[in-house]
Amino acid sequence: MADSVTPKQLVATLNAGAKHDLVIMAVPSHDRRNQPIHGQDLWAEEALRVFSRLFGGGTAFQAFRGVYRSETGDDLWDRPILIESYAERQDVENERNLAALLQFIRRMKDQTNQECVLLVINEYRWLIA
Repeated sequence: MADSVTPKQLVATLNAGAKHDLVIMAVPSHDRRNQPIHGQDLWAEEALRVFSRLFGGGTAFQAFRGVYRSETGDDLWDRPILIESYAERQDVENERNLAALLQFIRRMKDQTNQECVLLVINEYRWLIA
């Protein structure tokens, strides 16, 4: 919910140690054979809906360029769409939310022919296979 915030309230929140967590996932533009994925925008829209349901919202950013070293040693170039949310700690630590997120990521991985899909929570990175 949006509210009117004062500088004093910002400082109080920071001093209290209230936590939000940054959750990021990548929606790839190419598959594991470097072939373009048709429907990347549709996957990004679905990811945004998942982030909205699980974490209260999300934002999508088109990355300029990315590269991933595959298991075979090949560089796979990509223009991923990054989906991110600054989420409440209790939403991120909710195992049902995490299970739903992993289920979506694995379905996208399989249907877009990925070796893995990037998931980041704060300073931790996972390559979801």
